[in-house]
Amino acid sequence: MALDEYGLTIKRRRFADYYLENPNNQAEAYKKAGYSGSNETCRVEASKLLNNPNIKAYIEMRQKEIADRTTVTVEFIVENAKKVLERSLQEVPVMRYNCYTKELEETGEYQFDSKGANGALKLLGDTIGAFKEKKILEPSIPKNSPLLDIMVQLKKDSSSEINDDE
Repeated sequence: MALDEYGLTIKRRRFADYYLENPNNQAEAYKKAGYSGSNETCRVEASKLLNNPNIKAYIEMRQKEIADRTTVTVEFIVENAKKVLERSLQEVPVMRYNCYTKELEETGEYQFDSKGANGALKLLGDTIGAFKEKKILEPSIPKNSPLLDIMVQLKKDSSSEINDDE
Protein backbone atom coordinates (compact mmCIF):
# COMPACT_ATOMS: atom_id res chain seq x y z
CA MET A 1 0.00 0.00 0.00
CA ALA A 2 1.72 3.16 -1.25
CA LEU A 3 1.42 6.35 0.81
CA ASP A 4 1.67 9.88 -0.56
CA GLU A 5 3.59 12.79 1.00
CA TYR A 6 0.76 13.29 3.52
CA GLY A 7 0.81 9.65 4.65
CA LEU A 8 -2.43 8.85 2.83
CA THR A 9 -3.40 6.04 0.52
CA ILE A 10 -4.93 6.96 -2.83
CA LYS A 11 -8.41 6.10 -1.56
CA ARG A 12 -8.03 8.15 1.62
CA ARG A 13 -6.68 11.12 -0.33
CA ARG A 14 -9.64 10.89 -2.74
CA PHE A 15 -12.00 10.69 0.24
CA ALA A 16 -10.50 13.85 1.75
CA ASP A 17 -10.69 15.69 -1.59
CA TYR A 18 -14.33 14.68 -2.14
CA TYR A 19 -15.10 15.65 1.46
CA LEU A 20 -13.62 19.11 0.84
CA GLU A 21 -15.94 19.52 -2.15
CA ASN A 22 -19.02 18.75 -0.04
CA PRO A 23 -18.33 18.65 3.71
CA ASN A 24 -22.04 18.24 4.45
CA ASN A 25 -22.11 14.70 3.07
CA GLN A 26 -19.25 12.60 4.34
CA ALA A 27 -20.94 9.31 3.36
CA GLU A 28 -21.14 10.49 -0.25
CA ALA A 29 -17.44 11.38 -0.20
CA TYR A 30 -16.71 7.93 1.23
CA LYS A 31 -18.59 6.23 -1.64
CA LYS A 32 -17.10 8.47 -4.35
CA ALA A 33 -13.63 7.61 -3.10
CA GLY A 34 -14.30 3.96 -3.93
CA TYR A 35 -15.46 2.55 -0.61
CA SER A 36 -18.70 0.59 -0.38
CA GLY A 37 -21.34 -0.34 2.17
CA SER A 38 -24.79 0.66 3.33
CA ASN A 39 -25.51 4.31 3.95
CA GLU A 40 -25.13 3.82 7.71
CA THR A 41 -21.85 1.92 7.30
CA CYS A 42 -20.50 4.59 4.96
CA ARG A 43 -21.45 7.34 7.41
CA VAL A 44 -19.78 5.57 10.35
CA GLU A 45 -16.63 4.66 8.41
CA ALA A 46 -16.37 8.17 6.92
CA SER A 47 -16.58 9.58 10.43
CA LYS A 48 -13.73 7.30 11.49
CA LEU A 49 -11.64 8.45 8.52
CA LEU A 50 -12.26 12.10 9.43
CA ASN A 51 -10.72 11.40 12.85
CA ASN A 52 -7.55 9.98 11.28
CA PRO A 53 -4.71 12.41 12.16
CA ASN A 54 -3.22 12.34 8.64
CA ILE A 55 -6.59 12.99 7.00
CA LYS A 56 -7.35 15.74 9.52
CA ALA A 57 -4.01 17.42 8.84
CA TYR A 58 -4.48 17.16 5.06
CA ILE A 59 -8.01 18.61 5.20
CA GLU A 60 -6.90 21.49 7.47
CA MET A 61 -3.98 22.26 5.17
CA ARG A 62 -6.23 22.28 2.08
CA GLN A 63 -8.86 24.42 3.83
CA LYS A 64 -6.16 26.97 4.71
CA GLU A 65 -5.00 27.01 1.08
CA ILE A 66 -8.57 27.62 -0.07
CA ALA A 67 -9.08 30.40 2.50
CA ASP A 68 -5.82 32.06 1.47
CA ARG A 69 -6.91 32.05 -2.18
CA THR A 70 -10.32 33.56 -1.50
CA THR A 71 -8.95 36.44 0.62
CA VAL A 72 -12.36 37.17 2.10
CA THR A 73 -11.79 38.98 5.36
CA VAL A 74 -14.02 40.80 7.83
CA GLU A 75 -12.75 44.08 6.37
CA PHE A 76 -13.70 42.95 2.86
CA ILE A 77 -17.21 42.01 4.01
CA VAL A 78 -17.69 45.31 5.88
CA GLU A 79 -16.44 47.44 2.97
CA ASN A 80 -18.69 45.70 0.45
CA ALA A 81 -21.71 45.71 2.76
CA LYS A 82 -21.22 49.48 3.16
CA LYS A 83 -21.16 49.85 -0.64
CA VAL A 84 -24.36 47.81 -0.97
CA LEU A 85 -25.99 49.90 1.76
CA GLU A 86 -25.02 53.17 0.09
CA ARG A 87 -26.26 52.01 -3.32
CA SER A 88 -29.47 50.60 -1.85
CA LEU A 89 -30.28 53.89 -0.12
CA GLN A 90 -29.89 55.96 -3.28
CA GLU A 91 -33.12 57.39 -4.57
CA VAL A 92 -33.87 56.07 -8.04
CA PRO A 93 -36.53 57.78 -10.12
CA VAL A 94 -39.50 55.64 -11.07
CA MET A 95 -39.69 55.51 -14.87
CA ARG A 96 -42.75 54.91 -17.03
CA TYR A 97 -42.87 54.23 -20.75
CA ASN A 98 -44.75 56.88 -22.70
CA CYS A 99 -46.37 55.15 -25.68
CA TYR A 100 -46.83 58.46 -27.54
CA THR A 101 -43.21 59.66 -27.34
CA LYS A 102 -41.87 56.08 -27.18
CA GLU A 103 -39.49 57.07 -24.39
CA LEU A 104 -39.10 56.43 -20.69
CA GLU A 105 -40.16 59.38 -18.57
CA GLU A 106 -39.75 60.11 -14.86
CA THR A 107 -42.99 59.95 -12.88
CA GLY A 108 -41.80 62.30 -10.15
CA GLU A 109 -41.71 59.41 -7.67
CA TYR A 110 -38.57 57.84 -6.25
CA GLN A 111 -37.77 54.41 -4.86
CA PHE A 112 -34.89 52.69 -3.14
CA ASP A 113 -33.88 49.08 -2.52
CA SER A 114 -35.11 48.46 1.03
CA LYS A 115 -34.28 44.74 0.97
CA GLY A 116 -30.69 45.42 -0.05
CA ALA A 117 -30.36 48.17 2.56
CA ASN A 118 -31.83 46.02 5.34
CA GLY A 119 -29.64 43.05 4.39
CA ALA A 120 -26.50 45.19 4.39
CA LEU A 121 -27.43 46.78 7.72
CA LYS A 122 -28.05 43.34 9.26
CA LEU A 123 -24.71 42.03 7.97
CA LEU A 124 -22.87 45.09 9.31
CA GLY A 125 -24.68 44.86 12.65
CA ASP A 126 -23.89 41.17 12.99
CA THR A 127 -20.24 41.82 12.10
CA ILE A 128 -19.78 44.44 14.82
CA GLY A 129 -21.91 42.50 17.34
CA ALA A 130 -24.65 45.13 17.57
CA PHE A 131 -27.47 42.61 17.94
CA LYS A 132 -26.09 40.37 20.66
CA GLU A 133 -28.89 39.60 23.04
CA LYS A 134 -28.14 40.60 26.60
CA LYS A 135 -29.60 38.19 29.10
CA ILE A 136 -30.04 38.90 32.77
CA LEU A 137 -29.98 35.69 34.69
CA GLU A 138 -32.25 35.44 37.69
CA PRO A 139 -31.04 33.04 40.34
CA SER A 140 -33.21 30.09 41.14
CA ILE A 141 -33.66 30.22 44.90
CA PRO A 142 -36.08 28.04 46.89
CA LYS A 143 -39.00 29.97 48.42
CA ASN A 144 -38.10 29.11 52.03
CA SER A 145 -34.43 30.03 51.69
CA PRO A 146 -32.94 32.63 54.06
CA LEU A 147 -31.06 33.97 51.02
CA LEU A 148 -34.38 34.90 49.41
CA ASP A 149 -35.36 36.92 52.50
CA ILE A 150 -32.06 38.81 52.35
CA MET A 151 -32.50 39.56 48.64
CA VAL A 152 -36.06 40.83 49.19
CA GLN A 153 -34.83 43.08 52.02
CA LEU A 154 -31.99 44.42 49.84
CA LYS A 155 -34.43 45.16 47.03
CA LYS A 156 -36.73 47.04 49.46
CA ASP A 157 -33.79 49.01 50.85
CA SER A 158 -32.57 50.01 47.38
CA SER A 159 -36.05 51.09 46.25
CA SER A 160 -36.57 53.16 49.42
CA GLU A 161 -33.22 54.91 48.79
CA ILE A 162 -34.45 55.87 45.31
CA ASN A 163 -37.70 57.25 46.75
CA ASP A 164 -35.79 59.21 49.44
CA ASP A 165 -33.69 60.92 46.74
CA GLU A 166 -36.72 62.16 44.80
